[in-house]
Amino acid sequence: MLAIYKKDPLRLQVSFAAGLDGVMSLLKTTYELEGDRLEILLAFQRVESLRAYGRQLRVDTENRGLLPNVDAVLRRALEPEIGLKLVKEFPGHGTFFGHIVEIDKEDPEHFMYKVTYDDGDSETMDLEEIRPFLSVHGDELREFAVKGLLGAYTYLEKRLTGECESSYDCTFTYHVFELVQLFDPSYVSENSAKIDGQFVRRLAAITPLAQASDGQLVSYLEGELAQYATLAKGFTCDHGCPGPTFCGSTSSG
Repeated sequence: MLAIYKKDPLRLQVSFAAGLDGVMSLLKTTYELEGDRLEILLAFQRVESLRAYGRQLRVDTENRGLLPNVDAVLRRALEPEIGLKLVKEFPGHGTFFGHIVEIDKEDPEHFMYKVTYDDGDSETMDLEEIRPFLSVHGDELREFAVKGLLGAYTYLEKRLTGECESSYDCTFTYHVFELVQLFDPSYVSENSAKIDGQFVRRLAAITPLAQASDGQLVSYLEGELAQYATLAKGFTCDHGCPGPTFCGSTSSG
């Protein structure tokens, strides 16, 4: 480990930072899925969020801001120079791209950097002010971090789509996660337009539901769909607290 650190300490720091950024999201979701309450009703949405994160990582123009610790490590290692790009968000006005056009070195301990943005505006900042906005997008080490993280999300995709050995195939479980969202009234309230009889009939894929009430339960549920959708209208709840009845649940009815 000491040899690795001495050879390329910045690459090692970037690796640790990537672990914090990309792997912690996996761990956070793992913890969110643990429990014996109503976590299963939220499992599909939480895993879908992970998949969306992985897709964003794959697209060069969409992964800005996804790796804040990696970006911070790389910015700290940058020496601002003329031509270096910046990305800065101005509240109420949007995000603007700029570059350093001039460096005032009159005070050797306190350089000042003039930045011109793509809309023609300019401003002058010192090193502490300018560093958070330095663009590290496209940096070789950043691409190294992204490539390393993508392995985890590729593995996740393969297990959810069945592109793996049968013993690791999670497609059926994931299908169940999607279907049982129907028992979350807040989901029904938010997605009433796409929940129809066909959606309910898909519950037959879950064996206990298909066999219950002499095989008629799914039909009964389909018959109650309109009433259920009416009662669920306006229902909201705190998905961060999946207790026995969802903490802080409210309904307009």
